[in-house]
Amino acid sequence: MKDNTFGKNIRAAREGAELSQAEVGIRIGMSTRLISYLEAGKIEPSLDNLVKISKLFEASTDDLLGVND
Repeated sequence: MKDNTFGKNIRAAREGAELSQAEVGIRIGMSTRLISYLEAGKIEPSLDNLVKISKLFEASTDDLLGVND
């Protein structure tokens, strides 16, 4: 994820849903810091976290990861 596609996509999904990083964290059991790091591209998501985020935003993992771009 060198171009941070995932981070950009989850930030766009979060903002589109009008949620703060803290609200996303509460809904899926992650810290605000972890959400921030994911959006900034500082870390890559674990498989479990990828699935949680995908379910929250009702988006495919491929779309979040930018596989089809």
